[in-house]
Amino acid sequence: MVNITAWSLWIFVPGFAALVAVYFLPGFIAFRRKHRNRVAILVINIFLGLTGIGWVVALIWAFTGDIELEGVEAETGSNRPRPRVPPTL
Repeated sequence: MVNITAWSLWIFVPGFAALVAVYFLPGFIAFRRKHRNRVAILVINIFLGLTGIGWVVALIWAFTGDIELEGVEAETGSNRPRPRVPPTL
């Protein structure tokens, strides 16, 4: 039988929690940034994250600029750059 000591639990539990946090980092970032495809990013992260490539794809996707805007800016689009109009003479 394996002897599990208190010391090994102090190493295993925080280490396991850190690994889980890093694994779900792309999903957390997507939800925190209110990404439009946050559920799809989380699904990719869950099912393809262990491949490594899926995790990197989900992480990059989470950082793309496709986020939902809140408040007045979202309704009026005031955060968008205005088109340049040539000066009149």
